[in-house]
Amino acid sequence: ISVIIGAISALSCPSNYKSLYGRCIRALYLEQQFSLAADLPRAREECAKDGGHLPIIRSYEDDENFRSIANTFPEISGHVIWLVMDLVCNGGTRRFKWVDGTDLTYTGPNNFDFDDLDCVSKDLSVIDQTNYPKKWRQVWTTDNSTKSVFCVIDDYAVVTVKPSIASPTLIPTTTAATVTTKNPSEEKCGDYTLMDNTADNFKPCFKVFTNSLHWELAQQKCAADFGSLVTINSAEENKFFWRTAVSSNILEGMHIGAHQLTEDPSKWAWIEGEVPIDDGNYANFIGSFPIPGLGNCSAMMTDSTYATWINEDCDQTALPFICRRI
Repeated sequence: ISVIIGAISALSCPSNYKSLYGRCIRALYLEQQFSLAADLPRAREECAKDGGHLPIIRSYEDDENFRSIANTFPEISGHVIWLVMDLVCNGGTRRFKWVDGTDLTYTGPNNFDFDDLDCVSKDLSVIDQTNYPKKWRQVWTTDNSTKSVFCVIDDYAVVTVKPSIASPTLIPTTTAATVTTKNPSEEKCGDYTLMDNTADNFKPCFKVFTNSLHWELAQQKCAADFGSLVTINSAEENKFFWRTAVSSNILEGMHIGAHQLTEDPSKWAWIEGEVPIDDGNYANFIGSFPIPGLGNCSAMMTDSTYATWINEDCDQTALPFICRRI
């Protein structure tokens, strides 16, 4: 039985999503009571599992579209809907920005001045009241009021697995880095596989482990082989290791070697050589991840071609993994 990797077009949404106004929409919470302080990280994590995020509203057209989207759900249609948007507080400017790092160039109809809203000194956020009247409202993050949360995927592609009797395992031929079959002269890899055509000066070796372990135990396994959980230095390598995982039937996530630094929790590094993950190095964390308090270790989401990363608890989540060594 082979694994066939396919992509679904951007308008084809996951089964628990609806295609609305050029987006894939999932109703995560409809008119439920919760506080942003307690439940927003969990909502973001849930959306991120699908490669999605909460609503980002950049224009009047976006605003109207999300109001129309909200009213397509009969449970809340015509109600006063408080829609949670994906805003985060920029500690440097003390002002809100979107979770993807972009500035707010549109702030909707509102009865307050965004320039005077200090998100650091006050535990406030902003939600979109979609009906009666239509406006953006300030809300305390600890307020346990009724709100609605949508997961949004702007451009969707997903891995599908289908049985095939006649054909061998297929791997896309467009990979930037390719796997080469070992030969006796490649003594350094042993039972690992040489990763050729990579930008690394020293060709690394890697090995896939399909058995699930917690992050710490997986790293110990790699270290016993004189390696570490996989380091990813570029978008090409990220795609390569995603394809490698999928071809090994790893479709529900895998550990990677990024971890939070103990001495400075605001910084992340690769476990191999403690190479920092900062503005000068490649990273593919989705949206607002890594989310403080969610976990000190990391995983790649392999069920989407985006192959984005999230942070995870080091000793709670068991996943397959790839070891890498020089």
